[in-house]
Amino acid sequence: MESSSLPFLLAGFSLLLGVLAAGVFWYRRDSMQRPFKARRVAPPPRPARASEVSSTTPSVPHAATTRTRQHALFVIFAHPDATTDERLTEWLRGKNARFDDARKVFLIDGHKRSNPIVIANAYPPGEMADLLSGESNGTVRGVSLLVKPPLHRRRNQQMHVYVALAKEMNDTFRGQILDSEQNPVSELTYQTILG
Repeated sequence: MESSSLPFLLAGFSLLLGVLAAGVFWYRRDSMQRPFKARRVAPPPRPARASEVSSTTPSVPHAATTRTRQHALFVIFAHPDATTDERLTEWLRGKNARFDDARKVFLIDGHKRSNPIVIANAYPPGEMADLLSGESNGTVRGVSLLVKPPLHRRRNQQMHVYVALAKEMNDTFRGQILDSEQNPVSELTYQTILG
């Protein structure tokens, strides 16, 4: 009798564990669905009045609140000609710029070599000839200054170098400097870049 009761005991125990597992499954399923049901039944939150919103939120310009992936300034030369290319070549040499063959742009280290300031052709956008080695693909009519912003505001030394380069280039080439939306740059634009 003892040898035949062991299989019945094991079958009963496995049946009990199966019922317990099904109970846990149904309990968890109901607990997961409860918050969603409660959310559907709850009334939508009432919209805040304009007077409440303006008193609780500080007035920050839109440009300062959005996180940019890359700052871009365009220096458009006033009267581009062959002498402009020569002056640009000398200016790049003075800044210890290096040419990146893969991207066809110039890189200026500035404060951090890991986040260089990129100088590319503005018209047509992108690739630039290696002016330092004597190559030329026509007169450069303008350049783009590009840099990635730092992750933390306290590490914005590269942004100061970037703004100084943009101002110096604008003074040297007597051109017009535009932001990424093609608007003329002002001191407010520089302050936004500096953070």
